Amino acid sequence: MEQNKIIKLFTEGKVQVKERKFTRLLGGFSETSPIVTTKQIAELLGKEIKHVNERINANIEHFEDVHILDLKVVDQTDYNLEALKTLGYTNMQISKANNIYILSESGFLLYLKFAEGEKAVEIYKEFLEDYFKIKAENKILKATLKEQISQLRDTYYVTFGKGIATGDTELLMKSQQINNQIIELEKQLTEELTIEKYKVYEDKYNQFMDNDGCFTFENASKILSTTANNNGLKVKLNKISLPKMLREKCIISKDKSGDSYRNLPNSGYEEYFNVTTRNYTTPAGENKSKTQSTITTKGLDFIYGILKEAN
Repeated sequence: MEQNKIIKLFTEGKVQVKERKFTRLLGGFSETSPIVTTKQIAELLGKEIKHVNERINANIEHFEDVHILDLKVVDQTDYNLEALKTLGYTNMQISKANNIYILSESGFLLYLKFAEGEKAVEIYKEFLEDYFKIKAENKILKATLKEQISQLRDTYYVTFGKGIATGDTELLMKSQQINNQIIELEKQLTEELTIEKYKVYEDKYNQFMDNDGCFTFENASKILSTTANNNGLKVKLNKISLPKMLREKCIISKDKSGDSYRNLPNSGYEEYFNVTTRNYTTPAGENKSKTQSTITTKGLDFIYGILKEAN
């Protein structure tokens, strides 16, 4: 199985299968196709990873590249390593493993046939449906919205054209109603795409995330630096340089509160930050409050856009 291509892995939320949660992984075969790792298979079946790999290797002639990829024999990237760590792989497991297989849905079904027999497909039907099908449903939903918008646009142009040509006010009013429908559907489509975009962002970096779904300046600087460097941008940020850059661009301001300073968003940039105040008691018994600004997922994307423009 010769593999020397570069592949990319993506995480897309968690899937609840009975009492367990599995992180959905995409990539390898295509950026929109769910895949499953041998680690996930081992967790699902209550086996050790080495036993899953042994069964695959014993039947490897039945698998083809369209069903299975071995991450140990493709060009590795930091991006893929981070994705694997999100699934629970340790650095030691990654470095010592002889194989790190990822399987497509058909590859997973093929594995179940060799490992457990035909009955296994029924046993793990819930996992198959929940893990592999949601992405396809999202794609259908988006395609449906796009098709509706396209059809309505065609109707709008015909109706508006006839209204102009004939001076028929009823047709012109109808064309305006159709245009309003198009605007509403476009808003819905944009909202769904945005929600999915930031959900992936959250799932990928949940190890850096606070309970409120936001990121400290220190963690945000790590995420932004890693993302930029992975995309060929020369960026090096830390918890001091990131707020300094944002202050220089008048996005936030340093405000003195008591004995300390706080970074607060300027007008027009509030949606990119989350400002919270925490009450606490000093060792001397004095009641005080501390205000902290953290960065939202939308803020991460906004700041990354600034970094791209600057490079």
